[in-house]
Amino acid sequence: MTLEEIARAEWPGFESLDNDVKDFILANISTFIEHMRYYPASKIEELARKNIEMIEEYAKKAEKLDGIRSGDYVRIGGKESAPRRVAYAGDGFIQVSSGGTFHLNDDGTTSAGGSLEPPVDIGECCLSDEKILGHVWAWLNNMPGARRALFYDVPIRVWVC
Repeated sequence: MTLEEIARAEWPGFESLDNDVKDFILANISTFIEHMRYYPASKIEELARKNIEMIEEYAKKAEKLDGIRSGDYVRIGGKESAPRRVAYAGDGFIQVSSGGTFHLNDDGTTSAGGSLEPPVDIGECCLSDEKILGHVWAWLNNMPGARRALFYDVPIRVWVC
């Protein structure tokens, strides 16, 4: 059974949802199945939209933060270098990660989980106009707990060093 077939079986009316809502539900199907037992099936669209808006609000807050921070992308060595994800931003240095996850907090900050590579002196870095879609996660309804992670892609700013 495909994810879409599961969603159609679980929630009548799934086919009539907007594509952005359907995509969000499908990307987070295990979380929705686990927690929809607490909600009537008719509330699936409302729950999905509420959480999409929540994550997008957190991402807007992230845009307003000063300086390089965890979750940002950085091109070390100039604009042509491959973008890397900042996992830790210290005083004058950053550490990038070759994997892991990035939790988008309600204040717009991001907490990285995973590996850290050796520190890199950031010297003079500048914020570019470029944005890259980055994968983040947040808690369903902003309530921590088992099997409550929601994954979403948001535009992330890019620094050039």
